Amino acid sequence: LKLFDSPIAGQLPTEVGDLSSARELNLHRMELTSTLPTELGSLTALLEVLTLGSNELTAAIPIELAGMLAMESLELDDNNMNGSLPTEI
Repeated sequence: LKLFDSPIAGQLPTEVGDLSSARELNLHRMELTSTLPTELGSLTALLEVLTLGSNELTAAIPIELAGMLAMESLELDDNNMNGSLPTEI
């Protein structure tokens, strides 16, 4: 699912965790705000690429992302996140 540069803004909905058959989720440069929903951790089976760079995301990276076993690429650059990368990831 590629929605980068779309005119969608605001908080990433928790329903993103329902995209269980997605292999790629690209939400780059969409003016997303707030924190990453822990429901992203539900995308463990197939998600290989998660691109959330150039948004306005805040807070730390949720530990639930460590369960994404198929993950090959995680891009969170150019946000306002704080904290450190969980060692489990």
